[in-house]
Amino acid sequence: MNLRAAILGFVLLFLAMPALAREHTDVIVMTNGDRLTGEVKGIDAGVLYIDLEYVDGTMPLQWSKVTHLESRQRFIVKTQDGSVYSGTLNSLETPLGQALKVRVAETPQKEVTLEGSGITKLSETSEKFWQRMNAAVSFGTTYSKGNQSTQYNLSSQTEYLRERWQARANFISNLSASTGANTSNRNQLQFVALRLLPWRNYFYSGLGSLLQDSEQAIKLQTNLGIGIGRYLKNTNHVSMSVLTGMAWQNTRYQPSIVPIPRQNVGVSMIAANR
Repeated sequence: MNLRAAILGFVLLFLAMPALAREHTDVIVMTNGDRLTGEVKGIDAGVLYIDLEYVDGTMPLQWSKVTHLESRQRFIVKTQDGSVYSGTLNSLETPLGQALKVRVAETPQKEVTLEGSGITKLSETSEKFWQRMNAAVSFGTTYSKGNQSTQYNLSSQTEYLRERWQARANFISNLSASTGANTSNRNQLQFVALRLLPWRNYFYSGLGSLLQDSEQAIKLQTNLGIGIGRYLKNTNHVSMSVLTGMAWQNTRYQPSIVPIPRQNVGVSMIAANR
């Protein structure tokens, strides 16, 4: 792993440090009467994730089985029609058997009431910069005594969320060394940014990546792209989108006996995500 890749990895590890802890004071009541107090982490694919002080790890709950939700923390709330709201949460008292209704309050004077079944995504946010970060880091190593080979794997993901846009960076680094063979390494950094347009379920997105791969003799490969997309289906169980635009790739190779010229490629781009 070269010096620049190592420095980049440490920078991303710093950015991926856990955000300041939130209070475990959120209240969740299920349809069978169970009452839980903890930290609401978010909603994804019809599942409500919560963190309890006395449970190791995040607990998944079926969102459709929640009858009451209350939190003084701030969240970003996305709905099926593409609307986005931000604020604290408090569900309304509804007669038994009726659908859950959630009040999202940005301020005491500015609030909106949403159908619980229409909420597709719920993400933690804050007025503080660092608490808007969602991050994860993993590191692993493997050693084989037979051929005395060692492999290291490092990855990190950092995501920054706002009401109408989001940005994400991923870093992946692999290094493999064994007796009698050249050490190989691969380092890749990926950026993705997305912003919602005024028209519902439309967005534009930019993406980029940097790649260094010793096995393919790639000194540096740069990819840049931009496009406009639309969510074809956006429910609390399924999210499908399509993106169309332009992309550019530049590849520089390591010096060799037979020089490989730098490559520049421009292409049209169509991508789908589910």
